[in-house]
Amino acid sequence: MRIKVAILDRDLEYLERRQSFLTNLYGQQLEVLVFTDPQAAMASVERDRIRVLIIGEHIDVNPDTIVPTCACAFLVESSQIAEFNGVRAIGRHIPVDEFYREITLLFDSVSRAAQYRSKHPDESASKIVTFTSPAGGVGTTSAAVAFTRVLALAGHRPLYLNLDPFQQTEDFLQTQPNGTGSFHDIVFAIKERRSLATQFEARAVSDQYGVRFFSSAPLAADVNELNADDLIYLLEQVINQNTYDFTVVDIPFALSEAERNVFNASDRIIWVSNGRHTVNNKITRGLETLSVVDEREDTHISAKTNLLYNRFSSKLSSRIADLPVPELGGINRFENATELQVVDAIVASGRLSPLAGEFSS
Repeated sequence: MRIKVAILDRDLEYLERRQSFLTNLYGQQLEVLVFTDPQAAMASVERDRIRVLIIGEHIDVNPDTIVPTCACAFLVESSQIAEFNGVRAIGRHIPVDEFYREITLLFDSVSRAAQYRSKHPDESASKIVTFTSPAGGVGTTSAAVAFTRVLALAGHRPLYLNLDPFQQTEDFLQTQPNGTGSFHDIVFAIKERRSLATQFEARAVSDQYGVRFFSSAPLAADVNELNADDLIYLLEQVINQNTYDFTVVDIPFALSEAERNVFNASDRIIWVSNGRHTVNNKITRGLETLSVVDEREDTHISAKTNLLYNRFSSKLSSRIADLPVPELGGINRFENATELQVVDAIVASGRLSPLAGEFSS
């Protein structure tokens, strides 16, 4: 994916020259747009999902008004100036390779979803709890759905958001079809950058316990259509809508930009293991990799991560020694049960109630 960059300055000749050099040398990494009109530049930031905006120092733009999904810097005459108007400064005449490096530093240093939360510390905003695992078949979805129900039974207004393209939500949550559409409609609205508030209300259905969710998209490819930009847009909308006070995200583990955006936006991340040797090895290696990513990108995903054991067998499962993240305990394996029955049993076990209680205290 190319980084979308916009440069705003009064000197059109400078802009065209800088755009040409950057495109010729780094066209595979960057998509560079240039503007002399501040209004046109600001409109492009919103419309084109610009990731890095660089502004000439003589142009009157308040960096606080720029959407938090876009990193911002000012072009200044002296390369010795490190900061201008409270944000990073870039020397306008530095060599192209240094200019490119500044762009990548801006892009890498800004965790867009996390920054969105930090600039909008609204206690009433929807909290995001994400369930994930580097291994399949460990009960990630049953745990996520059960936790969502526990929240509903505690009086919260939770939304279960299934971002696993191959998992059928209806296998775990039961409701009568009501013709309101499916997650396909949400994907379509995201792609068109429409407000999702009305979509959340119109497309979500509810089970008998008050868990709200979207019916699965007809095709797995619909969910796969969501790229990193799309997930940022979805999460911004989730955080700021007033309908649900919790959003429980169910997503396969990966460390691509899209998944990192979800993890950065989350208030808590629950990894799931069944305690089998091969799965525990994947968990251990995954957590080690996550620690490296946190250090490299100055993020704090590991600090929000816990481990939950599900489908735990007294004969075949074991706990991870020297676990680097807090452990939430374990849920026994339920034999000869449907997915719905497993969810019922997990809720009845009370194992997830303490986690829900942490958010209510």
